[in-house]
Amino acid sequence: NAFLLNVVTPLYSIVKAEAEASRAGNAPHAAWRNYDDMNEYFWTTRCFSQLSWPLKLESNYFVEPAKEREKKIKQKVGKTGFVER
Repeated sequence: NAFLLNVVTPLYSIVKAEAEASRAGNAPHAAWRNYDDMNEYFWTTRCFSQLSWPLKLESNYFVEPAKEREKKIKQKVGKTGFVER
């Protein structure tokens, strides 16, 4: 139960928020992170130092797009590779 609550649920929540921000794929590709963008983040050792273990949910990786816009809080981790325009 701890793994589900502390790892799976936070990751699912951010993927869900990004999918909603895509407006069913109609938002510009640069405006939201898709699965590949989020997956690429885990290719670097830098990500693990930022996320730590147990996961630091205050990390900018977990900033949801709507909350970022509404509250002008720290920027989320954006796209890490090529951005299609």
